[in-house]
Amino acid sequence: MDNGSASLLSCLSLVLALVIIAFAMSWLGQHLLPRNPLIRRAVRGILRLIFITPFRALNQTGRWLFNAVNNTRPDYRRHQLFFERYPVSPLELYQAIDDVFTRRPIIGIQISRVSRLEWHLLSTRRTYVLLKYRDAVCFISAVPVGTGLLVSWRYAAMPSRLSMILFEIPYCGFIIERMISPPTFYRTDIYDALEQAIRGCVVEATNILANRGVRPLTQAEQRPLLREFYR
Repeated sequence: MDNGSASLLSCLSLVLALVIIAFAMSWLGQHLLPRNPLIRRAVRGILRLIFITPFRALNQTGRWLFNAVNNTRPDYRRHQLFFERYPVSPLELYQAIDDVFTRRPIIGIQISRVSRLEWHLLSTRRTYVLLKYRDAVCFISAVPVGTGLLVSWRYAAMPSRLSMILFEIPYCGFIIERMISPPTFYRTDIYDALEQAIRGCVVEATNILANRGVRPLTQAEQRPLLREFYR
């Protein structure tokens, strides 16, 4: 028996045991509880307080913790450039971006590759460039659209998982966030500078590709779009 079959059998056994316990508790409640409606209601309330309420609270706590860890989505600031008739694959552009960051290192920044689903769980995955600097992250994406190439980068502040859970605590999360990660002039300035540096690296990466035979960008393509998405 493989591991999957063993896990399924253990889950079915657990469900069957819970069903048997539920039927046993129902039978005991019907035959052993007092006939007086008031006493029966009081006994049922005590039994519910002892056996049901703790598990319900534990279930609610577990669901809240799961949502806090997995469903917390940062607010992204997105910039994008569209290159018309630009025959470059995303991986080629990513390699050029790596070359630029190698030549112009930013102290404290980390560069890696990550993959994300395109549509749903059964869809293919796309590769992105992930840049991390303290609690700031940036995803660089290149998507071919016909003969063009859409290059976008998304910025977000993404603290640690523990910090994100603490920030989600009702009533106390706001105070904890101000104590752990207060807004400062330096934080805002360094993140704005990081955005400009990354955009400059993307444009410089296109210049490297131009030296390899790909057409250079026009002045209109190098300018950022006027439409920006902010919260």
